[in-house]
Amino acid sequence: MCSSFNFPHPTTTSDDLENLYKVYGVDHSVVLDLVGMHETPETVRVGYYGAYLSFFHSYGLIFPIPEPILEVLAELRLSLT
Repeated sequence: MCSSFNFPHPTTTSDDLENLYKVYGVDHSVVLDLVGMHETPETVRVGYYGAYLSFFHSYGLIFPIPEPILEVLAELRLSLT
């Protein structure tokens, strides 16, 4: 991917993150944080994983991620992002 590719400014707010805890049952032990201005899906911070709100809204992502899904991702050498 070209390093000069620009991503739109995120529209996710801290209220959206709080809704993930309340509406989607994300455990508070899962640290949710907004991306920085210069972060992209390819530059996720060490120790973090990226997930788009649409993963929750449209595809029903839940935490903890079910073990079979993690196993399939590992087998295919894919990450959540």
